[in-house]
Amino acid sequence: MEYQNFHCEIAEGCARVSLIGPGAPEMGAFCDEFTDLMLRLQEDGAVRVVILTDGDHSFDLHHNVDEIAEVHLKGEGFEMLAADEEIGRRIVTLIQESTKPVVAATRGEIRHLGFGLFMAADIRIASTNATFTAPDMAGGLLPGWGLTHTLPLLMGPGRSLEFLLSGRTLNAPEAYSHGMIDRLIDDNSWEEDLDTFTDRLRHLPQPAVQLVKLGVQQANDFDFTTMLSLEW
Repeated sequence: MEYQNFHCEIAEGCARVSLIGPGAPEMGAFCDEFTDLMLRLQEDGAVRVVILTDGDHSFDLHHNVDEIAEVHLKGEGFEMLAADEEIGRRIVTLIQESTKPVVAATRGEIRHLGFGLFMAADIRIASTNATFTAPDMAGGLLPGWGLTHTLPLLMGPGRSLEFLLSGRTLNAPEAYSHGMIDRLIDDNSWEEDLDTFTDRLRHLPQPAVQLVKLGVQQANDFDFTTMLSLEW
């Protein structure tokens, strides 16, 4: 599979998808490639887990705010912004609806729309050197990519508001303490520890993995009795 924005390597049941540059990608092309890639991986019976990681490019996607403002001043509405929002909806929905666990792993900077992509994963892993910057709301745009749903579930309402409204940057230990990431790995043992974790995932029985992912996703929507029935 050859893409302009991704490098995908499949080995021993794990699909490792790395972001590649140079520069911030054009969002339409990024979405088309990501959609094609995820659908291919979903159909590939040899793939048991998907790892989305920063290769030579960080999780750094963003609106072209200047171009959006210029178009709006011409009286052409927010069609470009709406298209970007549809891209975010498609990408995070693909991740959520995948029956395979999607792990986002970073050693670098998470910012702008890339923060939404990272947070959409089922499991989020970071090295001790990673940083997390809230999407900039100074232009009047909401964070998007489901963050107003995801962050309160993980961090609580107050911390989510403080983080999003302040626009500040958290280091990896802070993000871990707030519940934003699920596992913190020392940068010196990054590859070894990440391989150990993914090796565990790819050896688990896949029907059980798929049902556990489904159950965890629905845990906030149903009562305890319903979840017991789902487990049975």
